[in-house]
Amino acid sequence: MVYLRASIRTLTILIALFVCSVPAHAERYVGLGLGLFELDAGANKQTTFGSYLQLGHDFMPYLGAEIRLGGAGSASSGAEKIRMEWFVAHFLKPYVEISSDFTLYSLIGFTVNHTSFQSTAAGKLNKTNISLSYGLGAEAYVSDNIKLAGEWTRYATEAAAATRSTSFQGLDVNGFVGTIKYEF
Repeated sequence: MVYLRASIRTLTILIALFVCSVPAHAERYVGLGLGLFELDAGANKQTTFGSYLQLGHDFMPYLGAEIRLGGAGSASSGAEKIRMEWFVAHFLKPYVEISSDFTLYSLIGFTVNHTSFQSTAAGKLNKTNISLSYGLGAEAYVSDNIKLAGEWTRYATEAAAATRSTSFQGLDVNGFVGTIKYEF
């Protein structure tokens, strides 16, 4: 519960950045990410579909902040089922403009995530974690206010193969996602 409160506080602070007056170069955006999420409980990787809503603000030249709210579906292998129920990711986003229409960026921050592991031997085990998160991506303008992006993001590194059925610690989670963003 403490993690959730800290995440909500951070979310509130970052949202406040959106409503503050900003320099003329600042850009705010909202976006939708859809793609594949690779989930790993420690024994084998499984892939499922996931999505997120993102709110972002490029508040300085070459630096922005972003919040993502999302989740991923279930993935099964034999008698095991794993899932990323929900996540709230908080990122700083350093970027470099290659041209006026194309940008490369990185992500560094943390993710509050709730994952589950279910097996016939252990039943259903849940875990909420705060994980270091990072990623790389590229984005391009397709019109004045719309960007398309593709990225890889490591949302969580929590898996422990030896104890997953007795003391579930969480999942390793990678996202391979395409996004569409609207700037305002």
